[in-house]
Amino acid sequence: MDPASLNTFWFELVNGAYGDVYRAKALMNLPDGRYILFNWIVSQQGSQYQTLNQVAPLNGRPERCSEIVIQGKNLNFESIKSTIHNCLLNDAVLDHHQTSLRNSQLQTARR
Repeated sequence: MDPASLNTFWFELVNGAYGDVYRAKALMNLPDGRYILFNWIVSQQGSQYQTLNQVAPLNGRPERCSEIVIQGKNLNFESIKSTIHNCLLNDAVLDHHQTSLRNSQLQTARR
């Protein structure tokens, strides 16, 4: 999932763009192998973000699933689903991004 698009989606979600959200939690895979926990509750100020200690290898799509749970009222699930789909990276873009990261890691290791 594209990190910038994910950030925009999450901001829109918790600010009512898809309906009245009371609670939202997500585990998301990022192209750099990180696994991020997102947590938002209407009674608390701001979202919580936590990078988990599980880093996927930079060779294609991770085997672990990304998941999202949303509780609320008048939620537009079709629009949520469409927006999430638009945030996904296709295989060519993912491969290009991961190749760049692998090359950068190799150069750093050689120094």
